[in-house]
Amino acid sequence: MRKALKGLLIIALSLVLLTGCSKTVNTQVSNGEQVIMDIKGNEITKAEIYKYLKLRFGPNLITTNLIDMQLEQHVTLDAQDEKEGQRLLEETKELLKEDFEQIIVASGYKDVDDYYNRVILSKLKNEKLFDTYLSENLKEITDGLSSAKVKKIKTNSKPQAEQALAELKEKESVTAEDFVSMANTYSNEEIKGETKVEHVYEERAELKFLNEKLVNAKPGLVDEVIMDGDAFYVIFFEEMDLEADKDVIIASIKENQSVNPIVSQSMFAHYSSLGNFTIHDTDLYDLFKESNPFLVK
Repeated sequence: MRKALKGLLIIALSLVLLTGCSKTVNTQVSNGEQVIMDIKGNEITKAEIYKYLKLRFGPNLITTNLIDMQLEQHVTLDAQDEKEGQRLLEETKELLKEDFEQIIVASGYKDVDDYYNRVILSKLKNEKLFDTYLSENLKEITDGLSSAKVKKIKTNSKPQAEQALAELKEKESVTAEDFVSMANTYSNEEIKGETKVEHVYEERAELKFLNEKLVNAKPGLVDEVIMDGDAFYVIFFEEMDLEADKDVIIASIKENQSVNPIVSQSMFAHYSSLGNFTIHDTDLYDLFKESNPFLVK
C-alpha cells in the first residue's frame, strides 16, 4: 500500500535534479571570524550567524522562489481572474473593516498592493495552475492514487450484508443499476447506492479497507463482505471514464483535504522539473533534500 501511496510522486514525472558538488562545499561570508555579539563570555561570530540563518530560512526561500517561478511562468490571469481578485480583496476589507491596513502591515506586507499581489493573486494563480495540472495529467494522477468509482451497501448486520451479496451473485452479470436496486433494499445510508470517486491515501480514517481494495481494482462486484468498525459493506466498482468523469474526479481530489496536498506536492515536483537548478552549498543541499525527497532523483 505504501508503494501505491508514493507512486503518484514518481510515476510519469521527470523530477527535478538537485545538483550537488562533487566536493564538500559550504558558502561563507567575509570576515566570518568577526564577533558579532558576546553573551556572558560566549562569543558568536558572523559565520555562526550566517550558518544559522542559512539553514533556518534557506529551504523555505528556495521553495518560495520555485513556487513563484512556476506561477509566473505557467499562469496568466485574465480579466475575469482580476475581477475575482478584486472581489476577494473587498471581501477581506469588509471582514477586517477599519483595521484592514493595520493588520496587513503588521503581518509583514508593505501595503495593500503588496498584500493583493502576494496573497490574493498568488492564491488565484495557484488554483489556476492546479486546475491545469489536474486536467493535463489526470491519468498519471489517478493511476498514482489508484482512483476508482465506488458504490457500496452499508449495513450494521453481517447476515444482511451477506444476503445482499448472495442475491447479487445470483445475477449473471451485475450492473450498476442492479447494485443500486439492492442498495435500496439493504443499505442503511441516507443516499443509497451513491457513486463516489475514492482514492488511496494514508490518512484515511473511514473505509480503510479501500486502501487495499482500490489497488488494481477491476470494475464489478467485490466477492466478499467487508467489515469496517461496526459496519459491514458490499462493494461495487464502476467503470471509470477519464474524459466523461473528468469533472467528478477533479472535484473529488480538490475537495478531499488529505488527497489535495498529495496532488499539490506532485504538481510542485512536476513544474519544478521543467527547470533544473543547482544548490552549491552542501549543508543547504542536504537539508533541502531531506525536507523535499520527492524532488530528488
